[in-house]
Amino acid sequence: MKIGGKLLERKTGGRSRYWQVFWLCFAVAAALFLQGKLPFLEIGTLVAYAMERMGRGEPRDLQDICRLDAQARQLAREKAAQLERVWR
Repeated sequence: MKIGGKLLERKTGGRSRYWQVFWLCFAVAAALFLQGKLPFLEIGTLVAYAMERMGRGEPRDLQDICRLDAQARQLAREKAAQLERVWR
């Protein structure tokens, strides 16, 4: 399903892919921190890891946004699992 540029801009808050990925990863990191599963100083490490591995290009439609969400969250969880093994 294609979404017009203005509608997509509203759905994404007018943010670029960079900021969408940043906030998705930060949300995962913050939740893990609050659960005691991630040290505070590792939040940036987790976000940087996921952002470095995300593809380029802007989302074209709602499906792209959903894929972006799932991929960013999965990468953040993967890095969190690596960090937890080291941290604990």
